[in-house]
Amino acid sequence: MIFSLSEQPFHLHLIGELGAGKTTLMRYMMRQLGLKENQPVNSPTFSYMYEYHLNSQYYAHLDLYRIKYANSVDVLDLLAARDYRGIFTEWPQMANSQEGIAPTHILDITYPEGESLEFRSYKLSLVN
Repeated sequence: MIFSLSEQPFHLHLIGELGAGKTTLMRYMMRQLGLKENQPVNSPTFSYMYEYHLNSQYYAHLDLYRIKYANSVDVLDLLAARDYRGIFTEWPQMANSQEGIAPTHILDITYPEGESLEFRSYKLSLVN
C-alpha cells in the first residue's frame, strides 16, 4: 500500500456516494496495514470515529456523514486524542471547510449512473 512507503503521516479523504464501497475499501486498507482478520472494521457513522493501534502506530477512521446534524469536528475534538500515523475520512465534504482536516490524498470512488457497483473506478490524487 502506498501509505506504508512513506514515513510521513497522511490524511486520506474517501469520496463517493452512499454505498460506493468506502468502508469496504477502508477494511481492505486496514488489513494491508496489519489489522487481523478477526478485528472488525465497521463504518463509524454513529460514533464518528474508530481508532486502530497497529505496529505501535495509531490510525483514525472518521465518518462525517452525520456531522452536520451534530457538532463540528473541532467541537467534538475527534483528532486531539493523539498523533495519528494515518487518518481516513469518509464524507469529508460534510465538515466545515474551515476545520483543520486537510487531506494529503483524495481517493474518489465513482461509478456510472445506473450501472452496477462492479463498474466502480478509483482515482487517487496527491494534494500539495
